[in-house]
Amino acid sequence: MKNIKTKTILGLLFLSFNFSYLSLGWAGLGRPLKDKEIAKLKENLEKNPTNVNSRRFLADHYAIQKNWNEVNRLLTPIADSLPEESLLLLIDANMKTRRMALAESLIKIPLSQKKVSKKAYLKAVELYTQKAEMEANKDIRSLLVNQLFNLLKTASHQDPQEVAYYDLQLETLRKFVPHFQYDSLRVLEDMKTNEVTLSGKHYSLACEFNYLAGYSKQAKEDCREAMKQDPDNPKNLIHLGKTYLQAGDHDTAMRMLASVGDKYNKSEEALFNTAEAYYESKDLKKAYEYYKKATQHKDAEARDYLGLAKVSFELKKYEESLAAFTKNCQMTRFLHHEFRLASGLLKDQPEWQHRFRAKMQNCK
Repeated sequence: MKNIKTKTILGLLFLSFNFSYLSLGWAGLGRPLKDKEIAKLKENLEKNPTNVNSRRFLADHYAIQKNWNEVNRLLTPIADSLPEESLLLLIDANMKTRRMALAESLIKIPLSQKKVSKKAYLKAVELYTQKAEMEANKDIRSLLVNQLFNLLKTASHQDPQEVAYYDLQLETLRKFVPHFQYDSLRVLEDMKTNEVTLSGKHYSLACEFNYLAGYSKQAKEDCREAMKQDPDNPKNLIHLGKTYLQAGDHDTAMRMLASVGDKYNKSEEALFNTAEAYYESKDLKKAYEYYKKATQHKDAEARDYLGLAKVSFELKKYEESLAAFTKNCQMTRFLHHEFRLASGLLKDQPEWQHRFRAKMQNCK
């Protein structure tokens, strides 16, 4: 009688244990299991190897520890019996261990449902993006990107108000598609058609894409709206200025581009574009000032050093020009033709020409 009572209590405790797991979904306890809990679950699996809940609970424990091989070992034999949360965990484990073919076959299960969940779509997007990034063959990569984009369009048709699907379409286009601005504008137009409210970020993208596509009128409208809704983004003023330049209004463009470096003086891109504007208008001293500021920025890029090198050379600051050319070379691991040109122009100053050519040799 005593043994029966003890077994009943243990059974109820284990049912409670399993119930907690089910209520928490695939994330389980959100903590590693204790040794006693692991031992109990393994004992239960020895008695009943197909016990779904025990395998799920242990798999969650190993996922927290990032032991993806163990997650695969536990969940693969019962893949057909898994609820979606655990199936997505298994897919993730396969992706982490580069079992991409198996992950792709498994993702078809949730994608075949009449109503596909957002989590399933997002995991599928992650999978196909990873496959496309890993693929060296251009034709196969192109097919994967088309598959990915069609998947996102299907997701958008199912839930036209879900902003994440449009954002992922835009991200996919920028990452994989040359001249992405045209298709990107169509995505933004789909958002408007489906009455999705565009954020400041989306207007900033519309500003950029219309500028890149050469649609000056629409670019001006979207850039001005972006400046209202996303006022901390210097790119909006930069793209607006470049749009005016594109349209032939040189004076307005130069005023805008010259002002962006002061208005957004903590932005490398703003400082660089102001320097470029001054350089374009032959104000070399101002160009030098802003190229210099750009190279001192914590996010300084190779282009900043190239600009400083060119303008310093024209101002006959050869020491600074040589240092900037050398830094550009170190960052790009490429000998820029401007470096060669500068060296050639020093034929009347053999000592400087010798120093430039010596650094050029080190750059190759």
